[in-house]
Amino acid sequence: MQLFTIRQPRIEAKEYRLEDFGAVGDGLRNNSSAFYRAIEAAHKTGGRVTVPNGIFLTGPIEMKSGVDLHLSDNATIIFIHHEREYPLYDSGDCGKNKRIHKPMISMHGIHDAAITGRGTIDGNGLLWHRVEKRHVATRHWKNLKMFDYGVYSEDKWYPSEHIQRKYEKNVDTRPCMIAVTESTRILISDVRIMNSPKEELYLYDTSDVTVHGVNILSPYYNFFDDGLVIDASKRIHIHHCNFYTGGNSVVLKAQKLFREIDPVCRDVYIHDCHFDYGENAFVIGREIDGTVSGLFMENCTFVNSTHGIAIYGNSEHKGTVKNLEFYHLEFVNIRHNAFLLKMDDDGIGEDLPSVSDIVFRRCHNVSIMLPIHIEGFKNCPSAVRRLHFEKCTMGKWTAEGKNGVDTKLNLEFNVVQYCVDITNNEEVIGETI
Repeated sequence: MQLFTIRQPRIEAKEYRLEDFGAVGDGLRNNSSAFYRAIEAAHKTGGRVTVPNGIFLTGPIEMKSGVDLHLSDNATIIFIHHEREYPLYDSGDCGKNKRIHKPMISMHGIHDAAITGRGTIDGNGLLWHRVEKRHVATRHWKNLKMFDYGVYSEDKWYPSEHIQRKYEKNVDTRPCMIAVTESTRILISDVRIMNSPKEELYLYDTSDVTVHGVNILSPYYNFFDDGLVIDASKRIHIHHCNFYTGGNSVVLKAQKLFREIDPVCRDVYIHDCHFDYGENAFVIGREIDGTVSGLFMENCTFVNSTHGIAIYGNSEHKGTVKNLEFYHLEFVNIRHNAFLLKMDDDGIGEDLPSVSDIVFRRCHNVSIMLPIHIEGFKNCPSAVRRLHFEKCTMGKWTAEGKNGVDTKLNLEFNVVQYCVDITNNEEVIGETI
């Protein structure tokens, strides 16, 4: 791993108490103006805005430079569900312009800011998205039908007719919970982030971000929303966090969107985290317009997800994924693959994405399904090359490859050092540990 330094935010010690600006934590009163006034006051001098114990209902919160939004242990910020509270703005979705609602907490173009404390940030997400009967327990489905609001059919429940019409027209304008864009020296520490309408935490074109001791929780039935998205950002440190999500837990991307930036996602260090449930616990997504490189992950546990580590690609996005290192990972009850690498099409053309130089060391899989699945481009298997597995225990059926990828690993092994060069379809078996 190439070492890099994360610059921490510098915030003054001065304290501003939210209740001094008129906030009432009864869960009923709208505290939007109190948050605005407290953050503005702290921004002028630098300092901490302390949210006391209680339930504080609010609209969107816009963070400022030099401010630490600190939640007391029993403090809860819960967001109003009225679309008029969250103005539409131009965002990006897979490289295309798209209008979505303003994030619930936004950090845009700022520096030296933080969200800290052991309180809870609740996005009231159930009031934004549908629930499908096939994704929930029978008891949960019956409880949804007992609400005094909502629209349900035989197999789907919607919080309102308005939301139902949006889904039927394939219009998705839901806000994410916390969006950090074009910012630097950001800390998010210890808080519980839950029930977001969309992504819980989204980083784009951002640097020097630390996420420490955070619990990210989303409903298990919400398969299409991610926990933490790191997009075109650098020098990111994620550690001692817990993820329980219905969709993907952590996602890396390098999208250009409609901004004129060089989309590079690099220098990401993730360690001592627990990933539970979800579709892919850790995934490098298809939206790679630039480069994803310099990732190091160690001492993490993956439990109950469909896939543990997943990398996807297609010929529509021409990016590069390289120099990734995974050390001392534990995979337990993974439903399909501990490691999945999959190119989605045949790969036609000269300029294709590539995946190379990925190392797994001392990783352990106790799941019963096939640990490793690698599927390259049918017309260009050499786009996937130099994958190394060293001192790993991966199970009885080790690996399979498709579309020209011949891993030559159809063997039973236990604690064997080995590496694979897929470009040359060669297998090198080392000494037994």
